[in-house]
Amino acid sequence: MNRTFAAAIAASILLLATSRAQDAKFATDNLKYSREFYAKVHFIAIAKLPKPFKYDRYPSGGPERIQCDEGTYSRQHGKAWLHSNDRGRSGEPIDHAERDRFVMTFALKDDWGRTGEPIDKETARKLDGWIQLVEAALNAAPTAVKLADKSEAGRAEWVFEAPSENPNGVPTRFTFRKPVTDKNENVLLHEFSGSIRLEGNKVVPGGAGDMVRLGFGYMMNSDGGYEVSEFVWEEMQAAEAEGNKSKSAQSPSPSR
Repeated sequence: MNRTFAAAIAASILLLATSRAQDAKFATDNLKYSREFYAKVHFIAIAKLPKPFKYDRYPSGGPERIQCDEGTYSRQHGKAWLHSNDRGRSGEPIDHAERDRFVMTFALKDDWGRTGEPIDKETARKLDGWIQLVEAALNAAPTAVKLADKSEAGRAEWVFEAPSENPNGVPTRFTFRKPVTDKNENVLLHEFSGSIRLEGNKVVPGGAGDMVRLGFGYMMNSDGGYEVSEFVWEEMQAAEAEGNKSKSAQSPSPSR
Protein backbone atom coordinates (compact mmCIF):
# COMPACT_ATOMS: atom_id res chain seq x y z
CA MET A 1 0.00 0.00 0.00
CA ASN A 2 1.53 3.35 -1.03
CA ARG A 3 1.66 6.25 1.36
CA THR A 4 -0.81 8.39 -0.58
CA PHE A 5 -3.44 5.66 -0.53
CA ALA A 6 -2.85 4.97 3.16
CA ALA A 7 -3.15 8.67 3.97
CA ALA A 8 -6.42 8.86 2.04
CA ILE A 9 -7.82 5.93 4.00
CA ALA A 10 -6.74 7.47 7.31
CA ALA A 11 -8.33 10.78 6.34
CA SER A 12 -11.58 9.03 5.42
CA ILE A 13 -11.65 7.16 8.74
CA LEU A 14 -11.01 10.39 10.64
CA LEU A 15 -13.75 12.19 8.70
CA LEU A 16 -16.21 9.36 9.39
CA ALA A 17 -15.33 9.36 13.11
CA THR A 18 -15.80 13.13 13.27
CA SER A 19 -19.15 12.89 11.49
CA ARG A 20 -20.35 10.14 13.83
CA ALA A 21 -19.28 12.20 16.86
CA GLN A 22 -21.20 15.20 15.54
CA ASP A 23 -24.27 13.03 14.87
CA ALA A 24 -24.15 11.60 18.38
CA LYS A 25 -23.83 15.06 19.94
CA PHE A 26 -26.72 16.46 17.88
CA ALA A 27 -29.03 13.57 18.79
CA THR A 28 -28.01 13.48 22.46
CA ASP A 29 -28.28 17.25 22.95
CA ASN A 30 -31.68 17.45 21.27
CA LEU A 31 -33.09 14.44 23.07
CA LYS A 32 -32.20 16.26 26.29
CA TYR A 33 -33.74 19.48 24.99
CA SER A 34 -36.92 17.61 24.01
CA ARG A 35 -37.27 16.00 27.44
CA GLU A 36 -36.87 19.34 29.18
CA PHE A 37 -39.25 21.16 26.82
CA TYR A 38 -42.00 18.53 26.92
CA ALA A 39 -41.79 18.43 30.74
CA LYS A 40 -42.93 22.07 30.88
CA VAL A 41 -45.90 22.02 28.51
CA HIS A 42 -49.11 20.15 27.78
CA PHE A 43 -47.39 17.18 26.16
CA ILE A 44 -49.10 14.85 23.70
CA ALA A 45 -47.99 11.44 22.46
CA ILE A 46 -49.80 9.55 19.71
CA ALA A 47 -49.04 5.85 19.36
CA LYS A 48 -49.54 3.63 16.33
CA LEU A 49 -47.71 0.65 17.80
CA PRO A 50 -47.96 -1.48 19.91
CA LYS A 51 -51.57 -0.20 19.93
CA PRO A 52 -53.20 3.07 18.81
CA PHE A 53 -53.72 5.52 21.66
CA LYS A 54 -53.35 9.21 22.46
CA TYR A 55 -51.72 10.30 25.71
CA ASP A 56 -52.01 13.81 27.19
CA ARG A 57 -49.99 14.99 30.16
CA TYR A 58 -49.92 18.35 31.90
CA PRO A 59 -46.73 19.52 33.63
CA SER A 60 -45.99 19.86 37.35
CA GLY A 61 -48.04 16.91 38.49
CA GLY A 62 -51.01 17.84 36.33
CA PRO A 63 -53.74 15.46 35.15
CA GLU A 64 -53.25 12.74 32.52
CA ARG A 65 -55.51 11.26 29.88
CA ILE A 66 -55.35 8.28 27.54
CA GLN A 67 -57.83 7.91 24.68
CA CYS A 68 -58.12 4.66 22.77
CA ASP A 69 -60.69 2.33 21.21
CA GLU A 70 -61.89 1.25 24.65
CA GLY A 71 -62.78 4.81 25.66
CA THR A 72 -61.10 7.52 27.72
CA TYR A 73 -59.03 6.97 30.84
CA SER A 74 -58.01 9.93 33.00
CA ARG A 75 -56.58 10.62 36.42
CA GLN A 76 -55.59 13.49 38.65
CA HIS A 77 -52.06 13.44 40.05
CA GLY A 78 -51.65 10.68 42.61
CA LYS A 79 -55.14 9.33 42.00
CA ALA A 80 -56.42 6.16 40.31
CA TRP A 81 -57.45 5.93 36.68
CA LEU A 82 -61.14 6.41 35.90
CA HIS A 83 -62.85 5.26 32.70
CA SER A 84 -65.56 6.82 30.55
CA ASN A 85 -67.04 5.61 27.28
CA ASP A 86 -65.99 8.71 25.35
CA ARG A 87 -63.77 7.44 22.57
CA GLY A 88 -61.04 9.58 21.09
CA ARG A 89 -61.01 10.33 17.38
CA SER A 90 -59.79 7.17 15.71
CA GLY A 91 -57.25 7.09 12.93
CA GLU A 92 -55.31 10.20 13.95
CA PRO A 93 -52.02 10.37 12.05
CA ILE A 94 -48.91 9.98 14.14
CA ASP A 95 -47.98 13.63 13.51
CA HIS A 96 -51.45 14.97 14.40
CA ALA A 97 -50.25 16.78 17.54
CA GLU A 98 -47.45 18.43 15.60
CA ARG A 99 -49.11 19.44 12.34
CA ASP A 100 -52.87 19.80 12.88
CA ARG A 101 -54.82 22.93 13.73
CA PHE A 102 -56.91 22.48 16.86
CA VAL A 103 -57.96 24.35 20.00
CA MET A 104 -59.30 23.22 23.37
CA THR A 105 -60.54 24.93 26.51
CA PHE A 106 -57.84 25.03 29.15
CA ALA A 107 -60.40 24.46 31.93
CA LEU A 108 -61.35 21.06 30.51
CA LYS A 109 -58.28 19.53 32.12
CA ASP A 110 -59.83 20.14 35.55
CA ASP A 111 -62.50 17.56 34.74
CA TRP A 112 -60.03 14.80 33.91
CA GLY A 113 -60.12 12.06 36.50
CA ARG A 114 -63.01 13.64 38.42
CA THR A 115 -65.75 11.42 37.04
CA GLY A 116 -65.88 7.94 35.58
CA GLU A 117 -65.80 4.33 36.59
CA PRO A 118 -62.90 2.68 38.45
CA ILE A 119 -60.86 0.19 36.45
CA ASP A 120 -59.29 -3.14 37.35
CA LYS A 121 -55.61 -3.56 38.19
CA GLU A 122 -54.77 -5.28 34.92
CA THR A 123 -56.12 -2.37 32.87
CA ALA A 124 -54.29 0.12 35.09
CA ARG A 125 -51.04 -1.80 34.54
CA LYS A 126 -51.63 -1.73 30.80
CA LEU A 127 -52.11 2.06 30.81
CA ASP A 128 -49.08 2.63 33.01
CA GLY A 129 -47.11 0.35 30.69
CA TRP A 130 -48.02 2.46 27.67
CA ILE A 131 -46.79 5.54 29.50
CA GLN A 132 -43.54 3.73 30.33
CA LEU A 133 -42.98 3.14 26.62
CA VAL A 134 -43.51 6.85 25.93
CA GLU A 135 -41.07 7.77 28.70
CA ALA A 136 -38.53 5.22 27.47
CA ALA A 137 -38.59 6.80 24.00
CA LEU A 138 -38.00 10.28 25.42
CA ASN A 139 -35.26 9.05 27.72
CA ALA A 140 -33.43 6.95 25.15
CA ALA A 141 -29.64 7.23 25.26
CA PRO A 142 -28.30 5.51 22.14
CA THR A 143 -24.63 4.57 22.29
CA ALA A 144 -24.20 4.68 18.50
CA VAL A 145 -26.29 6.93 16.29
CA LYS A 146 -25.90 8.26 12.76
CA LEU A 147 -27.77 10.68 10.52
CA ALA A 148 -29.89 8.65 8.10
CA ASP A 149 -31.78 11.46 6.33
CA LYS A 150 -32.15 15.23 6.31
CA SER A 151 -34.52 17.56 4.48
CA GLU A 152 -35.74 21.15 4.58
CA ALA A 153 -39.06 20.93 2.73
CA GLY A 154 -41.47 23.08 4.77
CA ARG A 155 -40.19 21.74 8.06
CA ALA A 156 -36.52 21.01 8.58
CA GLU A 157 -36.15 17.33 9.46
CA TRP A 158 -33.32 15.17 10.78
CA VAL A 159 -33.71 11.39 11.00
CA PHE A 160 -31.17 9.48 13.08
CA GLU A 161 -30.77 5.73 13.39
CA ALA A 162 -29.17 3.62 16.10
CA PRO A 163 -28.75 -0.17 16.12
CA SER A 164 -31.07 -2.12 18.39
CA GLU A 165 -29.53 -3.54 21.55
CA ASN A 166 -31.39 -6.73 20.72
CA PRO A 167 -29.80 -8.56 17.75
CA ASN A 168 -33.30 -9.48 16.56
CA GLY A 169 -34.65 -5.94 16.86
CA VAL A 170 -35.05 -3.28 14.19
CA PRO A 171 -32.96 -0.08 14.23
CA THR A 172 -34.21 2.72 16.46
CA ARG A 173 -35.20 5.89 14.60
CA PHE A 174 -35.40 9.39 16.06
CA THR A 175 -37.03 12.07 13.92
CA PHE A 176 -36.47 15.71 14.85
CA ARG A 177 -38.37 18.53 13.13
CA LYS A 178 -38.88 22.29 13.30
CA PRO A 179 -40.11 25.06 10.97
CA VAL A 180 -37.43 26.21 8.55
CA THR A 181 -38.06 29.75 9.82
CA ASP A 182 -37.24 28.77 13.41
CA LYS A 183 -33.81 30.18 14.27
CA ASN A 184 -33.51 28.16 17.49
CA GLU A 185 -30.48 25.89 17.33
CA ASN A 186 -32.35 23.14 19.17
CA VAL A 187 -35.00 20.91 17.62
CA LEU A 188 -37.71 18.73 19.12
CA LEU A 189 -38.07 14.98 18.85
CA HIS A 190 -41.33 14.41 16.98
CA GLU A 191 -41.22 10.71 16.14
CA PHE A 192 -39.71 7.57 17.60
CA SER A 193 -39.75 4.00 16.38
CA GLY A 194 -37.88 0.96 17.58
CA SER A 195 -38.01 -2.47 19.18
CA ILE A 196 -38.74 -2.12 22.89
CA ARG A 197 -41.10 -3.96 25.20
CA LEU A 198 -42.20 -4.22 28.79
CA GLU A 199 -40.73 -6.94 30.94
CA GLY A 200 -42.36 -6.72 34.33
CA ASN A 201 -41.99 -3.09 35.35
CA LYS A 202 -39.03 -2.41 33.06
CA VAL A 203 -38.70 -1.43 29.42
CA VAL A 204 -36.13 -3.63 27.67
CA PRO A 205 -34.86 -4.02 24.09
CA GLY A 206 -37.25 -6.13 22.03
CA GLY A 207 -37.27 -8.13 18.84
CA ALA A 208 -38.73 -7.32 15.45
CA GLY A 209 -42.23 -8.17 16.73
CA ASP A 210 -41.99 -5.60 19.54
CA MET A 211 -42.23 -2.47 17.43
CA VAL A 212 -43.18 0.79 19.11
CA ARG A 213 -44.04 3.83 16.99
CA LEU A 214 -44.82 7.18 18.58
CA GLY A 215 -45.40 10.76 17.53
CA PHE A 216 -44.95 13.74 19.88
CA GLY A 217 -46.33 17.27 20.06
CA TYR A 218 -47.59 19.87 22.49
CA MET A 219 -50.20 22.56 23.20
CA MET A 220 -49.67 26.07 24.56
CA ASN A 221 -51.85 28.46 26.56
CA SER A 222 -53.44 31.23 24.52
CA ASP A 223 -55.69 34.21 25.27
CA GLY A 224 -59.26 33.67 26.41
CA GLY A 225 -58.66 30.51 28.43
CA TYR A 226 -57.81 28.37 25.43
CA GLU A 227 -54.96 26.11 24.42
CA VAL A 228 -53.75 25.90 20.86
CA SER A 229 -51.90 23.15 19.07
CA GLU A 230 -48.23 23.34 18.21
CA PHE A 231 -48.99 24.24 14.59
CA VAL A 232 -51.31 27.11 15.57
CA TRP A 233 -48.84 28.33 18.19
CA GLU A 234 -46.07 28.47 15.59
CA GLU A 235 -48.36 30.44 13.26
CA MET A 236 -49.15 32.88 16.06
CA GLN A 237 -45.48 33.34 16.89
CA ALA A 238 -44.60 33.87 13.23
CA ALA A 239 -47.40 36.43 12.84
CA GLU A 240 -46.27 38.27 15.97
CA ALA A 241 -42.68 38.34 14.74
CA GLU A 242 -43.80 39.66 11.34
CA GLY A 243 -45.94 42.30 13.03
CA ASN A 244 -43.04 43.46 15.16
CA LYS A 245 -40.84 43.56 12.08
CA SER A 246 -43.39 45.72 10.21
CA LYS A 247 -43.74 48.12 13.15
CA SER A 248 -39.98 48.46 13.33
CA ALA A 249 -39.78 49.22 9.60
CA GLN A 250 -42.55 51.86 9.88
CA SER A 251 -41.05 53.63 12.88
CA PRO A 252 -39.61 57.03 11.94
CA SER A 253 -35.88 57.38 12.09
CA PRO A 254 -34.66 59.54 14.98
CA SER A 255 -33.90 63.07 13.92
CA ARG A 256 -30.32 64.23 14.04
